[in-house]
Amino acid sequence: MKNIIASTSLSLIFLLSAVGKCDSSSEKRNLVKDLEANEKDEMSKFALHTLNSLDATYSKRILCRVLDGKKQFANGIVYKLKLSLVVVAGSSSEDKNSSSSLCDESEDKVICEIDLLRSYAATDYAPINVQVVKSECSDEYGGSVQKRAISKRMAGGIESIDIDSDHIKSVAARLVAKLDAESGSDCKRKVNQILQASTQVVAGSLHRLKLEICPDNCAQANECKICAAKVWVKEWMNYFEVMEYSCDEKKSNISQNGLTVEQLQFRQFAQKYNKQYESEEEKQRRFHIFRGNMKKIQMLNEGEQGTAEYGVNEFADLSKSEFTQYYLGLKPNGDNIEKQASIPNVRIPSEFDWRTHNAVTPVKNQGMCGSCWAFSVTGNIEGQYAIKHKNLVSLSEQELVDCDTEDNGCGGGYMTTAYHAIEKIGGLEQEKDYPYEGSNDKCVFNKSEVAAKVVDSVNITSNETEMAQWLFKNGPISIGLNAFAMQFYIRGVSKPWKFLCNPNELDHGVLIVGYGQYKKLPYWIIKNSWGPHWGESGYYRLYRGSGACGVNKMASSAIVD
Repeated sequence: MKNIIASTSLSLIFLLSAVGKCDSSSEKRNLVKDLEANEKDEMSKFALHTLNSLDATYSKRILCRVLDGKKQFANGIVYKLKLSLVVVAGSSSEDKNSSSSLCDESEDKVICEIDLLRSYAATDYAPINVQVVKSECSDEYGGSVQKRAISKRMAGGIESIDIDSDHIKSVAARLVAKLDAESGSDCKRKVNQILQASTQVVAGSLHRLKLEICPDNCAQANECKICAAKVWVKEWMNYFEVMEYSCDEKKSNISQNGLTVEQLQFRQFAQKYNKQYESEEEKQRRFHIFRGNMKKIQMLNEGEQGTAEYGVNEFADLSKSEFTQYYLGLKPNGDNIEKQASIPNVRIPSEFDWRTHNAVTPVKNQGMCGSCWAFSVTGNIEGQYAIKHKNLVSLSEQELVDCDTEDNGCGGGYMTTAYHAIEKIGGLEQEKDYPYEGSNDKCVFNKSEVAAKVVDSVNITSNETEMAQWLFKNGPISIGLNAFAMQFYIRGVSKPWKFLCNPNELDHGVLIVGYGQYKKLPYWIIKNSWGPHWGESGYYRLYRGSGACGVNKMASSAIVD
């Protein structure tokens, strides 16, 4: 019997940040174009990810071949896919060899026509919607295929679960066990009763629980609490993560002081990061942005293809345009380096990190200044100088902000022009001699205090294997990337969907200091410039090998004297 979903209309709303602009000219409307190979691959994977997430069964679709792919421009973009699939009960393997074998051996292949709609309605407060609007399948000979049960709710919707079900009891028990393990306390807890339970089918299941939790083996056995939790489960990956958890001592509603949960979250955020707003109107505007960012964080977590986690941090009340203006700042100007780096023919280890070889200074903070490009450049030169001279010194970003006339200081810049500017200026002073201020100021360069000189610069290959070879042999690499997934990054290996993190829209300068692998996910170790409290102690792990977020599009290095 064929195991496939047929002739059913599915809808999945992913609340995304702006990834494109609408061209409303009449000649664009209803224009149909063939998808490029990379677009076919990306959208096909996204379509299967969506359908597998919505399926109420344990069946998993495996893509055998993309038969056709087109996109139609109307009030948005409709991606029209024709796919050859095989469906296997309980399968979630992404292993290429096993998938190929299943496609070759299975007599149960089906042909599916799947349409995805991506709308254009994008602002800081109303992110883009992407939804599967059609999924119709037949066998390879055009015959009908038996329909299968599927959840028809939207992934953005919430459906109640029987609180007495074994599954939800198991989730609650795992929740308490995880909390106890993380607390380090000898006092253990137990679930006294489950009061409410609901689920949201996404990339796995997002469970929302309201339950009474009591001490189990402690003197305070009577001190039970009503707790609310949000738990994300991917059964096929044995993945279990507590996304939110809070308790109310008084057994009242989970909101406190008459506040909604979102208002309470915003109050906690403002207190934690000492946010002070000039007026009630400004506070309400920030809350409006915060609420929209909570949806983006939810979308990032639910759509994540790696192990990354996203959450509330100090940037949670900033609009996309504000974040771009103050915390990014990469502005390519077309001045490319003509000299190409020589790639060493070396066998590299499975993981390598220049931080353990005294070639990386502590994480710095650019503040509200679009000077990321300067931090990328100094990080690269610090590494090059340390490797050549066996002496690690922290170099001045403020000198570049003030004295590099080819770039625009806090208004943005580009690594290529910064290398040239340093050659013209005569070198870089140490941080201690020309300290960072985070604002444009008058150039006060002192040639007698130059610590490092640049004599040339090179472009490094876009091949990520060769990038790793060059890094292993020569040192940290200056790069630009698309920072879409970085604003709310907390930890883990980030692997966002390519059409959300356009590799051709680079807006942030950072530094690759190493690479590694975690749970079969190869990654780059990237030093950022938003302080040590952001991400993984100031670092970002990004998937390696697919050009994720344009990580391989602008790799370069200075050559130091």
